[in-house]
Formats: sequence, structure tokens, C-alpha cells
Amino acid sequence: MIPPLPIVVLALLSHRQFNKVEPRPLPFIASLIFGTLSTASIMILFNEASLLQALRFSCLSTVVYLAFLSASVSIYRLSPWHPLARFPGPRPAAITKWWMVHRILFKGGRHTYFEKLHNEYGPWVRVGPNEVSVNLPNAMRSIYKLDRGSFYTGTPAKADSLITVMDRGIHSRRRQAWTQAVTGDAMYTYIPSALNRVKQLVNILRRESSTGQPVNLDNWINLFFMDLMGDMGFSGGFETMNDGEDKEGWLHTLGLGVIFVSATGQVPWLRSLLQMLPQRGPIETFHTFTENKIKEVKARATPEIRRDILGTLLDSNSGAELTKDEAAADATLIVVGATDTSVQTVLTFFRYICVDIATRDRLQKELDSVFLNDAEDVDVPALMRLPYLDACVQEALRIMAPGPFGPPRSSGESGTVIEGTWIPPNTTLHMPVYAMQRDSANFGLGDQYLPERWLDSTDERKDKSIESQPFNRDAFVPFSAGYSSCVGKHLALQNIKILLAHIMHEFDVKPVPHFDPAKFDASYKEYGLWTHDPLNLLFSCRFGVCGESS
Repeated sequence: MIPPLPIVVLALLSHRQFNKVEPRPLPFIASLIFGTLSTASIMILFNEASLLQALRFSCLSTVVYLAFLSASVSIYRLSPWHPLARFPGPRPAAITKWWMVHRILFKGGRHTYFEKLHNEYGPWVRVGPNEVSVNLPNAMRSIYKLDRGSFYTGTPAKADSLITVMDRGIHSRRRQAWTQAVTGDAMYTYIPSALNRVKQLVNILRRESSTGQPVNLDNWINLFFMDLMGDMGFSGGFETMNDGEDKEGWLHTLGLGVIFVSATGQVPWLRSLLQMLPQRGPIETFHTFTENKIKEVKARATPEIRRDILGTLLDSNSGAELTKDEAAADATLIVVGATDTSVQTVLTFFRYICVDIATRDRLQKELDSVFLNDAEDVDVPALMRLPYLDACVQEALRIMAPGPFGPPRSSGESGTVIEGTWIPPNTTLHMPVYAMQRDSANFGLGDQYLPERWLDSTDERKDKSIESQPFNRDAFVPFSAGYSSCVGKHLALQNIKILLAHIMHEFDVKPVPHFDPAKFDASYKEYGLWTHDPLNLLFSCRFGVCGESS
């Protein structure tokens, strides 16, 4: 039996209605089930069909309905009548966000692909049915004053963290507590923890390098920031460097969680379905890890002593007033914020510094000036003001942005105008940070690591060839921008500089024989977090013979 014409008409009318009111997944699925069963019942009662015939007909009718609905949606999204039709881009992206999910989960090359798209189509590229990537530094302020996009509603968790809160009032209240915890005077209370952990890592590198064998820097830098995060966020409880591995699996679960969220955020309607599952994915698993840490902090914290970030967030005087689930979500954010960004910046720095002897020698000369009696006696305030160290860190953040895509924003119910271009209502906008920061129109010789570009004085630069190159600070946004820019960026930079300074002061760093920088760079994949081949380096002590110190 062939399904009747009304089924096709119903599909087309449904599409028209869905253009006005976005369907909710659960009611839509329930309607499909109800319609299928109702059709089968009518067939049995009025057409005297057998149960098998009725089920076949009703299921076929449902398939036809969905097929025509999907075809209608696809044709409309590709048509000149769609509000975003004037924006160029790949046709699969215009049809469905599953195109993006596929790139995240299986391709891992979204950063370079977006770079190619902008080179091909220009500064405005349609990368979703209702999504546009904007490669215009001048648009930064306009875009990041907008509200967050629907991406943030896709995280299947019991509560929102600071970075997924949609309501600006709630976000402002919770951000105030974070500001108390990681900026201003609070930031300097974490310096002793950083120095202690750096001393521990330096001793490990001495021991590892004493054999003359390459050191897997990825492993130790990940473990270092994991332990330091534990000290700053939870007043301890992590000793992965002592163990030589992350035995509890925090980093592995975190990696899975970020990939999961990066994918589900593209299709946020999945959240209502995932919430029905007994296990909602790796993010909820990670929350169970952090809940134990919250209990530990609550047990030892007192109103007079704020020893860690989470303790400050849980303080009733901080203004955050977090629920149990919100505290677990923000505890997860502590781990994410204190690890991945810092790890990738440090690894990018060493990838370039290990093959650039001139830059290494210049930096070591500058660093030696702030180390006083020995490697453990450093003038931290002076260290933080070193111009060439800062330039090296900024260049690492530029050439391999920790977040290769700017956080998505929404044009809202009324639409908006960005750089003279009308953006229709409910359009998601974001900026391709990786492409923008490597664009030679913004930073001359954009694919080259040139710390000198960040130095203000011509005399400091020494390399006069950089003088004539473009340099657009507006295109540099490694920590995002606007009302929800990274609240912990200054603390992250402090930790990174302290770590790099001690390692570079203590060691000469070289690549392993036959190291191929181009091959290493090509190994980078982006799945919400960066992955790449291991960075194996040779360390040799600058002062005496390497070996574990006391």
C-alpha cells in the first residue's frame, strides 16, 4: 500500500510550523509514536487490515513523513529564501549541524578547514543552517557583547558551570565569586604552590635527563598542571607527578567530556534526550569525581581562611550561593581552566624554542637576571615584567590558540548589525580564532614563531624585518573577549611564566635527532581539546651534571 497524499502534505505543513516554533525533541518523538500507533489502529478498525499490514502501513507512513519533512527542510536551507542564503559556505554545512559533529568526532581538523573556508569564501562563511563564522577582527567587540549561543544549552549535566550559564544576571553574580578567587591579591597567594610544584618538576626533569634519553614532555607537563590545579583549586589531593601518571583517570575523563560537549553543543536539542539516560556521559562522570573534592573542601574550610579556589566559591560571603550540582560544575571548570590552556601553551613554546637557538639564548639571558642566589630564589614580580618572556608566551598563544574557535554568540530574537552587515534573528556567530591569529593580514609571517613582534621598542626587537609586517592586536583573542572572557587568564599566565622561567633557566632544551617540525605540526587535531604527537625533547643541565637533587 502507498501512503496517502495527506502524509506528504502534513510533512510540508509541519516544516512551515517548525519555522515559526522550534520543535522540542520529546514532544516531537511522542507525536511520531502516537501518530504511528493511531494510524495502525485506524487501519485495523476501519479497513479490516491485519496487525502486520497495519503496522507496515503506519511505519511506512512515518518514514514518508520524515523523509518529506527532511527534504523540505534541506531544500529550504539551500534555497535563496533562507535568511542566510547570501552568506557563502559549504552546502553540507547549510543543511545540517551533523556536518560539524562529524568533523569534531572523526576529522579533528576543524581549525585548518575553517582557515581554508575563509581563504576561499572571505570573512563571512556560513558553517551551519543558522550559523556564521566571522573572520573580521573589527567585529570582535560587536559580536562578544551579544548573549551566548545555543551551544551552551547542549551540555548534558545536572547544573551549569560559569561558562555555560545563559542568564547574564546569574553569570555576573557567579563571576564575582570567581574574580575574588583568581584575580587581584588572591592570585599572588598561589605563587608558593606554583614554586613548590615547579621545584618538583625540575627535579624530575633532572632525573629523567640524567640518562641522556628523551623526555616525553607532554606527560610531565600534563601531570604538573594537574597537581598545581589540585593545590590551587582544592588545597591539594593530587600527586600525579609522584606517581608518574594520572591513576584516577581525571585527564582521560576530562578529555572525553570536552569532546562529548563539543559535539552535543552543535545539536543542543539532544540534551533533553540524554538527560533521560541513567548515565549522561563523561561530563557527569567527571562531576562525580569533583563532588568528593567539594566534600573535602567543605570539611576543612573556615570563614577566616580561604586556601583554594573552590573554598572561595563556596564561601557564603562570595555571593555565588552555589548549589551542590553548581559547585560540582564549577569544580570541573577549575580542572579544565587550569590544565588544557596552560598545557598547550607550554608545549607550543617548547616546540618552537627547541629548534630556535637564538631565541632560546636571548630568553635565557633575560631570565638569568631575575634568578638571584640559585635556581630556587627568583624575583617573581620582576619575572612577570620580563618583556621577552612575555613576548615568547604571547607568541605561543597566538600561533596555537588554546581555543581555536571563539565562543558562539547569538544575534538574539531581533537580529543585529555587525560591521554594516545585517544578521538575521537567532543566528549563531563565532570567530575562527586559529585562522584569525595566523592570518598574515593580521600578523605578518603568521605561520612563523616570532616573539619580537610583541616587543614595543625598535631596539628591543633587533630583528628589523618584523618592523614592516602587519600587527593587529585586535585579532589576538586567546582568552576570548567581552563579558564572559576568561576570568583566570592572569593566573594562567602567572603559572605559565613561572614554569617556563625555571625550566629555561635550569636546562638547555633540544629536539630529538631527526625531529620533523612540519610533521609534528601536521599531527595536531582538534576535538574540542588539542591532541598531537608526543613532544620528546632532550634536556641538559646548564649548571653542573643532571641528576635528582635533594
